[in-house]
Parts: sequence; structure tokens; C-alpha cells
Amino acid sequence: MIDIKKELRLLDEADVAAFRDMSIPALRNERARGLGPPFQRIGRRVFYPLERLKDFLAASTVTPTRPRSLIDGNRKRRQSGAAA
Repeated sequence: MIDIKKELRLLDEADVAAFRDMSIPALRNERARGLGPPFQRIGRRVFYPLERLKDFLAASTVTPTRPRSLIDGNRKRRQSGAAA
């Protein structure tokens, strides 16, 4: 028999909740509010396509807004101030 979950690369609620370090009820609440990753229903069960989950996580990546030169400059100032 073919394992549809593996064949279609689908994750269930428990897999996604564990991966995102959240409870299943929190994941369900997020889904009900339309804030979570894209999902599919097969009958009454909910699945998350792996590729769509990767896209969701990539889209929520945060990039620092301060240029690296400012971060380094502040670090040097703190170090020189501590030595004085």
C-alpha cells in the first residue's frame, strides 16, 4: 500500500507543531485566524505540504535593519570605553 503522506510530502499537525515549537491548539488557533502556514484538508484531517511550509518559513525570515558597520562601531566604542 502507498503511504500518501510520504508520497505527497505532507506533514500532519503534530509534525508542524513540534517543528515550530508550539502546541497543536496554538497551531489550530493560528490556522483559524488565517495566520499560519498554508494547509490542505483531506476529509476531516489537516495536512501541511512540506514545500509550502518551507515557503512560509522563508517568507517570515527577519533581516537585521542596522548596517554591520554600525554594529561593529558600537562594539568598538563600548570596548574602548570599558578600557578607559
